[in-house]
Amino acid sequence: MVVTVVRPARQPDASSVGFEDARRRLRYAIERLPPQLRLRSDEVARHRPAPERWTLKELVGHLVDSAVNNHRRFVCGQVQNFTKFPPYAHADWVQIQCFNEMPWPELIGLWRSMNVSIAHVWDVMPPEKSDYRCRVGDGERTTLAGLAVAYVDHLEGHLVKSFGSWGPCPLGSAEGR
Repeated sequence: MVVTVVRPARQPDASSVGFEDARRRLRYAIERLPPQLRLRSDEVARHRPAPERWTLKELVGHLVDSAVNNHRRFVCGQVQNFTKFPPYAHADWVQIQCFNEMPWPELIGLWRSMNVSIAHVWDVMPPEKSDYRCRVGDGERTTLAGLAVAYVDHLEGHLVKSFGSWGPCPLGSAEGR
């Protein structure tokens, strides 16, 4: 006698719904942000709006650094549950890399490539691994899905601050963030 075990389909919970929304929002940014950035000249992108503020090139460089650090978290976080990741000194990273000296088209392309890679990692992540827990520095414990939502929230927060608005995005919007 053969016994077939049928497992019920995984019901979407708040974190998986948030993760799907983060995926859509990231894909939207990958599609829409590079053309908007290309409209700005290198001169405009290296203009410092105030002494304590980053230039647009430094901001995009910071978003590249965020992508680099988070890409590692999304890959390594799937190796084992309960991973603790170190934070990174984002202001130091921006200063050390001198993003204002980098060619603007290359910086835009680097941002796009890193985020395409993150989107791919998310697309191939087994659903159960999106629930793996992790912590960045001394921050609150979260899941990889929660980290994905925080990653896109961080990206959109900078875009709203820099462009005044960001969106509309299907099933999620940076408006009001």
